[in-house]
Order: sequence, then structure tokens, then C-alpha cells
Amino acid sequence: MRRIIFWGVGNIGSKIYEFTKKYGEYPDYWCDNDSLKWGTEKSGKTIISPQEVDYEQDVIFITCASCDAIEKQILELGGKKSNIIYADREDSAELIAYMSEQIARFAQVHRPLNIHWREGILFDLSGGLVLGGVERWCFQSAQMLSDNNVQGGYLVPINAAVNIQENTFEVIRTGDIEDCINKILNCGYRCIVCNFPFEIMMAACIIKRYIAKDLKIILAIHNDHEKFYKMCELWNPYIDEFWIISDVIEKKMMDIVSQPNKMKRIGWNVGPVENKKKEYFRDSKIRIGYAGRLTKTQKRVDLLIELAISLKKRKVDYILEIAGCGDAYDMLNEKMKWNSLEDSVILLGMLPHNEINHFWQDKDVYISCSEYEGHSISQVEAMSCGAVPVVTNTSGTSDDIVDGYNGFIVPIRDVEGLAEKVEYLYSHPEDISKFGQRAKQKIQESMDNYDNPFERIFPSELQRRGIASRSEAW
Repeated sequence: MRRIIFWGVGNIGSKIYEFTKKYGEYPDYWCDNDSLKWGTEKSGKTIISPQEVDYEQDVIFITCASCDAIEKQILELGGKKSNIIYADREDSAELIAYMSEQIARFAQVHRPLNIHWREGILFDLSGGLVLGGVERWCFQSAQMLSDNNVQGGYLVPINAAVNIQENTFEVIRTGDIEDCINKILNCGYRCIVCNFPFEIMMAACIIKRYIAKDLKIILAIHNDHEKFYKMCELWNPYIDEFWIISDVIEKKMMDIVSQPNKMKRIGWNVGPVENKKKEYFRDSKIRIGYAGRLTKTQKRVDLLIELAISLKKRKVDYILEIAGCGDAYDMLNEKMKWNSLEDSVILLGMLPHNEINHFWQDKDVYISCSEYEGHSISQVEAMSCGAVPVVTNTSGTSDDIVDGYNGFIVPIRDVEGLAEKVEYLYSHPEDISKFGQRAKQKIQESMDNYDNPFERIFPSELQRRGIASRSEAW
């Protein structure tokens, strides 16, 4: 007989127990590595030893923080990976996938059986209303759709940051997985663009699987992170289209998606590329820019200070302007002052997204220290304005940059490599203009070949008005 085992009897186990209890799911037994707990009870269920688990049959919920270590232990004891559920958080993807039928049943108790969708679209903004490239893409897309009488909304978690005002579409705050389901159903729009592998995406897939099969779900894969690919594999049957943004992501997704027609390659449209003549290397200073979320995770903006220190040691005369906000802002400000960099490093804070082009028109170099990306929109915006990209080797870089021709690509976390390339440009100012014009030309060519992916979703609204034209679209 297959049993449900909750492995881990601490606070996390208690939280997961309350979560599953809400939907009528209970463990048959608890398990823990602490021998002092064996034979006692928690929530009316016996705590057993690892030796008492049936590793052939039992489904094991890992309800503690050390999921990887416990999974390794279970596998070494003969357990099957397919029977292991990471349940260290209430929003764990594996937990919600396992509980999806119960969650759906609970959410639709007071709902009519038939859902009547209306024309419109929802954008998943799980990262909040911030300056990031994904968010700017959503805002631009929403404006284009709104201009053509397509209605929509932004789904924003209640705990996500709200650093800018954006009212093209209604902002709808979401809570837990059940609340996400209810908010999507209440809006009634027939299409949702998911940008993150979190509750909003999982809620949409649960609706598609159990409540309304005609909801159209698009997953735009903005990130070359293992978590994204795991979520794609887990929820693949319920996603109508995967929007692919780089060669690296496309190659990896081919191993996951068995129906290639579900994968649609899209590019970034950053609007018309200005033909304004650009003045490089003004006053014999090299002007470097970063625009985006200020986070240590993924973006590694902490390395910008290390870069600034290295450039100072190399006697490069530079200005580094950093635009954006995030949890690393105070750390950057403190380190900038500690290292006496106030004359060369400027924290601009949040910029309105309609000022981004002006920001990049003023820059010689676009810098990125990221550890992983999808296909950076900031990279495309900067290059479209003639800034020379000097970046770490993440997904999307080789789609736009030919190393040593229109920019430079260095290994991830190689701060000295970034500094060396900036120093080269500083010492060879004629190459700044040459590389910058090539960068701009590359993006111009991409824009000339741009296809609006939303035309497939709203063909009558967009094609009727001739939105195929790039200059009209944005």
C-alpha cells in the first residue's frame, strides 16, 4: 500500500502539514533522522525511522530545509526520484503539482462549471513593478495592445516590489496559489503571458488542467536558469506556447518539449533606433552604464564596485552610472563611499522607462556582470543606442555580440576580464566608435526582421491596424 511520508518534523513540516490539510491531504507517517523522535507522534501521526520507510512504494514529502541532502539519503536507501516531493515551501513547484487537483477542486467549489472568456490578456509580473527588462517589455507590449483596443491586466504578487507607476493595464495583486487561480478566473481574459516559474504560472496551468481547458497559456522563457527548465518539464502539457529568446535556451528546450511547434522564437523590439549622431569619449572619459535590477543574485551588481576599483587602479578615467533599484542598492552605496568612488560611480536610482534611450545615448559602454540571463533587454537597448557591450558570457550574449567585433564577452565572474576590456577601449578610443556603430547596426538588422508575436494572439485587432510595421508597433 502506497503511503505518504512527511520527512522532517520541524517548523517547515508543521507549515506544510497545515497547507496540505487545507486541501484534505494528510501524511500517513512522519519520518526524521533524529532517533529521539522515533515512536513519538506529531499531529496524531507516528514518527518513524528512515529504516521503516517503504522506498519502493511510499511518496516522500521532504518537509525540511536540507532537501538536497535528504534526497541523496533517500536515493542511497533505494528510493525512487519519482516518489520524492520537495516540500520545503508552500509554493514549492513539486508540492503544488502533486496537490493541483485538490487545489483546483477547492478553488472552484463556488464557481459555475462553464467559464466564458473574453478577449484580453494578463501579464505575469511576479518580479513586481520595477525597472527590469522583462517588466519594460511587458509595459511596452501592454501599451501597444491597449492602443489597439486590447484589454488586459498585470498580475503582481502582494509581496512584490512596486517602485514605479504603470497604469496602462489594471494592476491586480495576488496572494497564494488559490488566490492566483481566483484572480485569473475573475479577470476572465482568455490569454496569459507567464514570465516567471512561480505561483501565477502554476495557477494558470492548474486552471488549464482542471477548470477551463481553453485558457491560452504562454510561457516566455526569460532566464537560462535550471529552475525554469524544471518548471517547463513539469508543466509542459498545459502550456500552449513557449516563447524562446536566445539560441542557448532554444537548444536546451528542444530536449524538453516533444512538440517543436509549441516553441516560438521571439526577439526584443526596443523601438526605432535613433539616427542621432553620437559623441563618444567626451572629455577623454569613458562613460559606462548599467540599467536594471540591483541584485546580487543573478545580476551580481556587487561586482560593479570591484570593477570600479580595478579601473581606478588601472588609471582609467571613467564615469560609471548605475540606474535601477533593488535589495543591493544600500550595499552599493555603502561600498561606493567606503572605497571613495563618489567621483566616478553614480547611483541614479529608478529611471522612468521612457528615459532609458536617453540614458544609453550618453554611454560609451554597456556593462553586465550577470551570472545568468535569458537574453538581456538592457543589452539590446544599449546596443541600439551605440553603446559597446562588455559582458559576461550568459545566454543571449552571442545572439547580439561577436566578441572583438562589436563588443566583448568574458567568462562569468571574471571582473578583471571586464576591466581589461574597458581599459582596452579607453586606450583605443577610435575603437569605441567603431564597435559602437557595429553594435547599433546589429540591433537595427534585428529590428528590421522583427515579427510581433502578439499578432498570433490577437490577429484581428493588430493586423487590421497594420501593426506589423515595427515603427508603428512601438
